[in-house]
Amino acid sequence: FFIIPIVLSWAGPVVVTSVRAELAAATLAVRRARGPVAVFAPTTPVGGAVGGTGVLRWSLIDGCADPTVALRRARALVANAAAGTENSDFWQANAHSALAALLCAAALSGAGVDELARWCADPGQARTAVTILKSSAPSAAWGVQLEGQLGGDERTVSNIWATINSCVALPLMDPAVRSALSPSPDERLDIGSFLAASGTLYIVGDATAASAPIVAALVEEVYAVAQERANASPANRLVPPLALVLDELNNIAELPSLPTMMSAGGGSNILTCVVEQSRAQSESRWGARVAASIWDSATVKVLLGGITRQATLTEVSAALGERTVRRATTSVGRGPASTSLAETREAVLTAGQVHALARGRALVIKAGAPAVIMDCLDTSARSARAGRSSQLGRRAPGGRGR
Repeated sequence: FFIIPIVLSWAGPVVVTSVRAELAAATLAVRRARGPVAVFAPTTPVGGAVGGTGVLRWSLIDGCADPTVALRRARALVANAAAGTENSDFWQANAHSALAALLCAAALSGAGVDELARWCADPGQARTAVTILKSSAPSAAWGVQLEGQLGGDERTVSNIWATINSCVALPLMDPAVRSALSPSPDERLDIGSFLAASGTLYIVGDATAASAPIVAALVEEVYAVAQERANASPANRLVPPLALVLDELNNIAELPSLPTMMSAGGGSNILTCVVEQSRAQSESRWGARVAASIWDSATVKVLLGGITRQATLTEVSAALGERTVRRATTSVGRGPASTSLAETREAVLTAGQVHALARGRALVIKAGAPAVIMDCLDTSARSARAGRSSQLGRRAPGGRGR
């Protein structure tokens, strides 16, 4: 209804996530006329759906000799590590710093994903990274820190490496993922050039696969490069503007920067569109407070019918406010009939009316403007899913609002 039109009409670069290749199949012919097109699908066969479009390979290690890059890439990876253990926040924080050091050592030494996988699977193997870091003056302090972590008590080291193993070594056990992260020298992705050329990147994730950390790291890298280019541009705005169209995101990966993308990205000409199946799904992925922050940061919200969660229905109905309704009442008795007028206040849309929005219609709520019900453009019957809501992030200046 609205994802495909956004991708088709956006003049600048676009990043699209999904769990299927249908969005790519429906839009890549038009996007190919705008600029370069690539598909990153580490665990999903998409060859037939995307025709002759090249399947992207991306290095997890490239650029990590820069501590800033290593830290943000490790942050995205660790955010998608297996959770559920006691004191998981503590282990994730330590895993973040240790993994950043491992990525930096791999970049400094020219190690590939095979070597990185060994370091991330076995703390004994990771001592090689300590030697590499300590022999490089800029990163010597990281080597000392990593050495200290490796020399901690057995339980601490075990928990840290269990976290690292789950977000790096485990995905790399899949030969398809390892291949997707092993580009040849002429396959290196230059994100800055890709953005400048209004490229389109389709990222196809698998809700049942272990590739979530890899997908998250790539999306975060695109956003970080876009933000850096915006900060270096006149008026601190990216030209041409970037659209991050994050369909099925809750089924794919957790992006640590998503709250910032939603609340501040628009000011840099970076539009973020998040599609969610339900608020409950977002709360399960992010926690109630962060999910609410993401929802509140969306300056445009588009909701389809079929929502059943009472809390969401009540919140939406309350947000639309009330209206004054004048009703005439006629009384008939023995004498002449009399008519009186009365004014009452009632909800613009009740919770039941929000739930019962007809198929092909959507409620649009935009900050500072009256809500409207619109007819959707039926670009693909398969893209119409009842009960689905989306959050369209802050409109990027120079782009097109929806």
